[in-house]
Amino acid sequence: MSNKKTDLWDAVCKTDPSHTKQVAQRGGFTAIDAMYQIHQATIQFGPAGIGWGWDFELIWPPNDSVVAKVTLWHGKKDQTITQAGQKRLNQGDKPDEDAVKKAVTDGLTKCLSYLGFNADVFLGKFDDNKYVAAMKAEHDPIAREFHDWAKMATIDLGNVTTEKELTTWLKTNKATVDDALATPAIKAEAMAVMAQYQKIKSEIVPQKEEAA
Repeated sequence: MSNKKTDLWDAVCKTDPSHTKQVAQRGGFTAIDAMYQIHQATIQFGPAGIGWGWDFELIWPPNDSVVAKVTLWHGKKDQTITQAGQKRLNQGDKPDEDAVKKAVTDGLTKCLSYLGFNADVFLGKFDDNKYVAAMKAEHDPIAREFHDWAKMATIDLGNVTTEKELTTWLKTNKATVDDALATPAIKAEAMAVMAQYQKIKSEIVPQKEEAA
């Protein structure tokens, strides 16, 4: 059953790892590509400035940094979230000309996170290598296509009742399975399909022997 209160969160909470990078600063964390976030928000709300958007106010504290107070709106201009981003004005002994842009982006990322965007990153799930691997597979076009095939293969195998049908299924799908077994991102799912094949084979062949 759909829960309308979490539909948006559920739609945007998972992150494509190809649009992230690991940053060694502040003990290490996962950074998300800002344009990827904007694209995801556009998918949900429409073009920036029409279906959603943001305003910001700059604050200059006395610690050689800039604070951007970012207010994000979506759907309606009075439907807002406000968060702040902060960046130092210098990198070492050199001025950081992008400090303001970075502070605004930081604030925007935090606003989007309150709507559920990239929640898996903020919940620390990207610290789990197995989770990251699962997300890589889920966002890989080849993996998604094979996942759809695997679901149909599972249904087809469930309808097999004779050894001849099982032999035909294997002959038809062997090339697909072999390619999948050689592809790390989808090997586990291919093995699961073949485990079902072996199970069905073990059930069908003894029945034939008993009948003989």
